[in-house]
Parts: sequence; structure tokens; C-alpha cells
Amino acid sequence: MRILNVVAGFPGSSHDAYILRNSGVWRLFETNQMPEGHLLADSAYPLKKWIWTPLKENQVVGPAELRYNEAHIRTRAIIERLFGVLKMRFRCLDRSGGDLQFSPEKAIKIIVACCCLHNMAQEHGMLNDLLPTPQPPGEIFEHDVINHPQPLNAHLERSATIQDFFSD
Repeated sequence: MRILNVVAGFPGSSHDAYILRNSGVWRLFETNQMPEGHLLADSAYPLKKWIWTPLKENQVVGPAELRYNEAHIRTRAIIERLFGVLKMRFRCLDRSGGDLQFSPEKAIKIIVACCCLHNMAQEHGMLNDLLPTPQPPGEIFEHDVINHPQPLNAHLERSATIQDFFSD
């Protein structure tokens, strides 16, 4: 529930995958400057060697793939919960609580400050008992899924990991 990276310079209508593609995190992973690891993303993102997406329905051929998808969804739910907590903690970030009626430059500073304050509150256990548990979003609708090409090396690595860690 800690925020490790903030990219706040894009309009709210920008797609998350577009923002990631234009971020420093993308550049670090693509140039092999990021230590070992993977980002988990929903199926609106491209599958890459370092971005793992859930398997599509027709790719779930057995219990290992099903367990992978379930673990993937449970793990990704943490970030969705973090967004819910952040919006509850700082109502100015939630459209139902208000809009940031400032210049884009000032709005970016407010968003980054809210993220820093959230991390400080998390470190000190502040407000956790007072915040209701947000409900995770529903399933991704078919119109949210972008059919990205799946590089063979990423597909093979993900498949090998599924067999190694999610098989009986």
C-alpha cells in the first residue's frame, strides 16, 4: 500500500498503458536498467517480458493457468485498493469529492504531495482504521481490452513461470 512511482503529468483521459509507455519506468525496464522483476497489469496493457497480464479465457487450459489468473487478480487488487484509499484519504483526488480547479502544473504538485503524504500516513499507521475498505473494480469489459501483439519470449517466460509455480 505504498506508492513507489508517480507519473502525474498526463490528463485524466489518457489511457494507463499510454502513460506507462511514456514513463521513466518503461525506459528503465526496456533498457534493462531495472532489477529483476515484473509489473502485473490488466489485459489493456501489452504483454512484455517484464509486464505480465492475465491469461485470456481461451489461454486457460488447466488448473495451473487458472491459479495464475487468480493470483494475478488478487495481487493486482492491492493497487486498486491503494487508489481507493488514496481517493478516500484525499477527497480532492476523487471526482465525487471535488475537482482540482488549478493549473495543470499546480494540480501535478497537489497529486504528488498527496502521494507523499499517503506514504507518510502509511508508515505511521495513521487513519488506517478510519478508512473504509474500498471495493475492487469489476471485471474488465471487452471494450477495455486492447489486442496487443504478444512477443514470443514474453509468452514463453510467462508460461514457464506458470508451470513452475502454479502446477500441482
